[in-house]
Amino acid sequence: MLKISLNLIENVKINFKEINESLNVFLKFVLTVLTYWLIVFVGLIFFIVPGVILMIKYQFAALIVLDEKDVGIREAFRKSNVLASGVQWKLFWFSIISDFVNFAGLIFFFVGFLITAPTTIIAKTRIYRELKKQSQKSKTVFLQD
Repeated sequence: MLKISLNLIENVKINFKEINESLNVFLKFVLTVLTYWLIVFVGLIFFIVPGVILMIKYQFAALIVLDEKDVGIREAFRKSNVLASGVQWKLFWFSIISDFVNFAGLIFFFVGFLITAPTTIIAKTRIYRELKKQSQKSKTVFLQD
């Protein structure tokens, strides 16, 4: 679903052969997701706030693994932290609102969730792409100075 969302955001034709080829990164993706939730869980045990902070900082790690096939898990977490820096509060409020929308979808006999879940995934992917573009622009400006 995330790979399809990445293609939709870039207006790239969805090629199911490419999606099958991305199964090569499936293990790295699964390990990234498990590591992310372990980090968030441990953070939540420590007074909830650290878990929320870690959740915001590292929410793009799985997308980075799918998007940049040659990146390692540790590097994906580092890049996610860089992308989220400076916009943590906006990402926090987006998470609150998208969770509320998904919960509202669940209330309507799970049928609404079939609409809200893909929509929020695509929105999160769009945010990732925009943050990545801004990050690349700032690196270019930094190198030119």
